[in-house]
Amino acid sequence: MEQNLNLYKIFYETANQGAISKAADALYISQPAVSKSVSRLEEMLGHSLFIRSKKGVRLTAEGEILYSHLQQAFQSIDTAERTLKRMDAFGMGQLRIGVSTSLCKHILLSYLQDFIIGHPHVKISIECNPTFETLALLRQNKLDIGLICETPLDKGLQFAPLHTIHDTFVATQTYLDNLFLREGELSSLPRQHSLLPVSQERPAHADHPNDALDSESDRSSVSHDGSIGASHDGCTTPSQSDRTNVSHDGGTGASWADGSSPAPIRNLSGVLLFSEPANFHPNNECDEPDYDFSEKEILEKSNLMLLDRDNISRIFINEYFSKYQIQPRQILEINNMDLLIDFAAIGMGVACVVREFVSSYLDSGQVIELPLEYPIPERVVGLVYPKQGLSSAAKQFLSTCF
Repeated sequence: MEQNLNLYKIFYETANQGAISKAADALYISQPAVSKSVSRLEEMLGHSLFIRSKKGVRLTAEGEILYSHLQQAFQSIDTAERTLKRMDAFGMGQLRIGVSTSLCKHILLSYLQDFIIGHPHVKISIECNPTFETLALLRQNKLDIGLICETPLDKGLQFAPLHTIHDTFVATQTYLDNLFLREGELSSLPRQHSLLPVSQERPAHADHPNDALDSESDRSSVSHDGSIGASHDGCTTPSQSDRTNVSHDGGTGASWADGSSPAPIRNLSGVLLFSEPANFHPNNECDEPDYDFSEKEILEKSNLMLLDRDNISRIFINEYFSKYQIQPRQILEINNMDLLIDFAAIGMGVACVVREFVSSYLDSGQVIELPLEYPIPERVVGLVYPKQGLSSAAKQFLSTCF
């Protein structure tokens, strides 16, 4: 193709000049070299391209067709050359980055800001996707660079570390107080005071002391496990009337007016009966509850909010659960870590988040961090990119980051 392109160039210049001698001067080659190249192209295409005369040359009908196409091609080449020179002069280019929304907000933005200051003419596009999708787009050459948590890569990709991050669990103090109060009461219930269906038939799971919370609303991945009984924040305790309201949907249970064991009420899915809580204060004293829950118990009993199961951070934390045999019984899945943080801040449950991303909430006291009995290994966030064929803009961005 390279040799043919040279023949086309000689033909194109000869047509423009209208004479072999002028074409030779413009191309800085000899006249015989021009004549030989034109003849060779005619032989290769099987058509006569010029009508020769003493005054010069002019195109045949076939030559006109070839010339019109070559004119477009050579004009496009000229435009491309001028564009590249302009890009070099102004530092122009295109940078395509793949990143998750959380890493984009908490890590990438600061690097982008520095890059834009030094390279204001580079066109930047951001694809916000999970890590696995970012890696797929890199393999398809649809991205220049990805920002991900370190994970096994294909041989053609390179990983350059930027930051370490630390996963942790956070909640509000109010949520934890209510959790301790609720679960502490339920764990001390006599066996006969468990959740009974209206049909009086004990379900298969009723042998467990905490099954009163394992209702349909509790098991739903989108429900919030509201507290049963009184709020510790207000220093109140369950009165006789308080204990009649035990269901999540506002239904009432049984009356304790005569002090006897009440029968189930019709049209309710069940009735929760419980004895006086261990930390019940008849004088409304505001002592702290005396429950001592382990990390494992809190994670298993709480409304645990996690990223969706296909997320690489969720896979990482699932491995942590498996290693320490932690089995959460109620999980709320969210596809955005910033929403996890916000939901934890309003008291919806315990959220698994990155400590560095929630630092302002911790500093202000909006949420508190659960002390961990089992340390979660730190993770590394970095840039991933092809080992070969990196664009100029991508190389400039890497220089800005490192």
